[in-house]
Amino acid sequence: MNSQLTTDMPLTTLRTFDQGSFLLGGGPSARGVCYYMCNFIEGDKGPWRQPGTYEAAVESAVNFTNGIAMINFAKAQNLRGLPQLGGYAHVAGALERNRIYRIEYSHGSPPPGGVNHEAIAVTGAGDQITYFEPNFGFFEATLANATNREAFEHYVRAQYQAIGGDAANFAYKNVRSITRSAPNGW
Repeated sequence: MNSQLTTDMPLTTLRTFDQGSFLLGGGPSARGVCYYMCNFIEGDKGPWRQPGTYEAAVESAVNFTNGIAMINFAKAQNLRGLPQLGGYAHVAGALERNRIYRIEYSHGSPPPGGVNHEAIAVTGAGDQITYFEPNFGFFEATLANATNREAFEHYVRAQYQAIGGDAANFAYKNVRSITRSAPNGW
């Protein structure tokens, strides 16, 4: 399924997902689950535990059907009060190929200072990037004449702008190679 947020730059929808549909009514486990959802995605039962190749990571995203297990995992971690931000090294420059990254940012209308949300992404060769955004799902992004980092930020901002918000203050953390299953920084 191909969805376009601009007329000439593709964003391929791999699998839609909306954490809000699982958190109707809020409750004590609703706030902050995005961080724990990313823990699930990179964890032992997640699709990106050790994808091996970029293509396998994309295929795992397309075939992801464990939304309820992921939400239950996230709510349980949240209720236990586990730390939200993993202990990974921040990356200021270019994103390396064939890596898993956790990406913190703020979203809202307008976005607050600091960060209030997190997504997770896998990079491939060159400008390839596939990401899981807890409010929207799994996407593969390509942006002409842009880096994978620029493509991610462009499309996440566009996704939030489409619903009346915006995203800002992006910060990247290098998790590990896609050929490894550890470490888990949480």
